[in-house]
Amino acid sequence: MVDRIAVTGPLEEQLVQIELGMLVGGPLAEQFLEALRGRGMNDVLEQSESGREIFGKGQVDGMRRLLRAKYGDLHDLDDLAQRLTASDYDKNIARIVADVTVEELRS
Repeated sequence: MVDRIAVTGPLEEQLVQIELGMLVGGPLAEQFLEALRGRGMNDVLEQSESGREIFGKGQVDGMRRLLRAKYGDLHDLDDLAQRLTASDYDKNIARIVADVTVEELRS
């Protein structure tokens, strides 16, 4: 299926095929995602609704891990990770790396 998507012309048709492929869910959906990534189709995947949702979850998980590694277990870790990811992910990563305090991140 991934090969068929790769040779499909219009972006809109590729996006529809990706969404249909994600409907299977579970391990098959994970294999489908890996196959898309293996074909270098992240740019198309990021434009699909499912892809944006997956990448968003990945960013929140990454932010959560970074916050935990830097500041330890925070009582508002999940909320803070979601808020920082939603506001400006790259800027907030840079702020954390630059050693801002957790109070500054919360404000």
